Amino acid sequence: IFQMSPRRKKKRIGIGATCSVLKRFLHPSKTIQQKYNKIASFDRLEGLIVLRREEKTIRNNTQVFIIFRHADFEGIEIYCDED
Repeated sequence: IFQMSPRRKKKRIGIGATCSVLKRFLHPSKTIQQKYNKIASFDRLEGLIVLRREEKTIRNNTQVFIIFRHADFEGIEIYCDED
């Protein structure tokens, strides 16, 4: 008999929430690379403020993205995949 483990609830991020994300998951990646020359796999960008959630189609695949703003990137919207 197989026993199913309980699923974890997804964490909710609301508009205006402050969070941190690994730099390697942030886009547009060229903008991130220009600001921070060398990015290690464990580097985080803290102080991101959530603006909204948005669906984008990339390579014929619809994905949900979270759009952020940050003090280091004035006037540029940074985003990452919700998963």
